[in-house]
Order: sequence, then C-alpha cells, then structure tokens
Amino acid sequence: MHAARYRVAIEGTTPEPRSHAQVGHPPRPVRRAASFAAASLLALTLAAPVLAKPLDSGTFAGTDSGTECGTYTRESTFSGWFMIKDATPATNGQFFYFENRVEYADVITNPETGAFLTVTGSSLFKESQARLVESSVFTYNTFEVGQPFVVTNMTGKVVLRDVGLIEMSYLFDSLGDGAPGGALLEEPHLVRVAGPHPGFEDTFDFCVLADQLIG
Repeated sequence: MHAARYRVAIEGTTPEPRSHAQVGHPPRPVRRAASFAAASLLALTLAAPVLAKPLDSGTFAGTDSGTECGTYTRESTFSGWFMIKDATPATNGQFFYFENRVEYADVITNPETGAFLTVTGSSLFKESQARLVESSVFTYNTFEVGQPFVVTNMTGKVVLRDVGLIEMSYLFDSLGDGAPGGALLEEPHLVRVAGPHPGFEDTFDFCVLADQLIG
C-alpha cells in the first residue's frame, strides 16, 4: 500500500476502484469524522514530524463504472487531495509521510428493476509514528477518520454507516534509497477501531445487503 500510494500520487493517477463485494469497507487509498469531536482530537494527536515539508501534493477527481455482485451496475464519482511530506532527519531521510482525503459516491442499480442503493464515503487517511527497526526497515501507523462507508436506500434512509477511526500498523522497508516508495514486509495489523464500523466486520457481506435492498 505504501508504495502504491506514492506511485498514484507521483504519477498523477487515481487508485484502482475496488468492488464493495470484494471488501465491504472501502478505504480506497485509497478505499478506506463522525463524532467530529474525534476528528478534532485526531488533529492534535497526528501532528506531522517537526519541519516536515510537502514534497508533492495535488488533487484528483473522476468517474468510474463497473458491476457489483455479478448482477448490479455501479456508477461512481470520486474526488480528493493527497500530500507526500519530505523525509526528516528523525527517519534518516528515508520515510516520506503520506496523507489524503477522499470523497466518493457509488450508485448501484438493479438493471432489471431500476431499484438502486447509494454508497458514499468521506474520510481522511494519514500516516504517522514511523520508527526505525533496523537498516531501512520501519514500523508506522495509519489512521483513517471520518465516514468511509455509508449505505442509503432509494428513499435516502441510511441503512448502514461506518463512522469514527481505524488505526493500523505496518512493517515497511523503505529500500534505503532516499525516495518515496518501498515494500510492505507483512500484512498490516489492526490496532484499534473507534466508533461503529459494521462494514469493517469480517461477517459483513455487501452482496447480501444489496440483495435485500434492490434484489
């Protein structure tokens, strides 16, 4: 993910859209605040490294279409911004913090009946707390705060809402080349979830919910 996000930002492209059927909870780095008191608290706890300056930043927006659950059509819009901060002496000039904000709306329709549901999201993603393990290997944490996954029915009633904060930890090799990018060395670990995230649960099945709403 770390390297992929840098590639997206530097090349000026947008991340590949992901299917809700594949993963219920979308952080698009993309896929992926309510109690906006929590958002204020996050701003205090996620202060960037001292003297870190933007290395690259920009905005993106676009549309996409596809299918969900093998049956339903999806029309999507998305927009947001990203920032890569220059590495500091605290990380030996090797770790480049990434953050972005993304908003999206997916309209998912049953082509046989015209029934539809809407999935929307708005979240802030930020990397923090990089710590050197050895050589060019670091641990770091990511924070996603906001409402990344909200499902509404045809009348606009919310039937499912993820809201709050998700913190993950990573083991990452910067490759020691003094440039953004690198390689994850293992699967990320969940540190904590604050606020209800029903779409993040292992038992959540988006297609079952879609069938109930528009099948």
